[in-house]
Amino acid sequence: MSTYLDKDYCLENTQILAEGSDYTFWRMYNNIDPAKIYCSKNWKQSNSGYIYTVGRIDDRPINVELSWFEIDGVIVCLYDGISQLVDWKMIEDHLTEKFPKAIRIANATKNYHNVFHHIHEINKKKESENNSSDNDEPSKKKIKK
Repeated sequence: MSTYLDKDYCLENTQILAEGSDYTFWRMYNNIDPAKIYCSKNWKQSNSGYIYTVGRIDDRPINVELSWFEIDGVIVCLYDGISQLVDWKMIEDHLTEKFPKAIRIANATKNYHNVFHHIHEINKKKESENNSSDNDEPSKKKIKK
């Protein structure tokens, strides 16, 4: 079952940025055996895509659609150039500035396995950090004398 994500939350917390349409990605995701992609079927999505203009060429807008998913606790943003005129360099430059820390994946439609690999790696790192911080906490047990 899908639940919806807040756009502002997603803008602040995007961890993976991948080129592709949300529908194509969703279709691929639903046709994959979770055992083969490191991920569960724990899927949330934004209610609708977010369309905005990244720039203009000769007074013609360069528009991009952003769609967010949360898969196994990792926020993934798919982007797709949707205007009549698309300047991928302009889009890439804008998204690099807007999401400087996000892992970038070109053509998620063909490279969707990389998205799932990075989700797995991010979660392994989180788990490792949580385990090490648990070990660093001093014991709160009182020693009897």
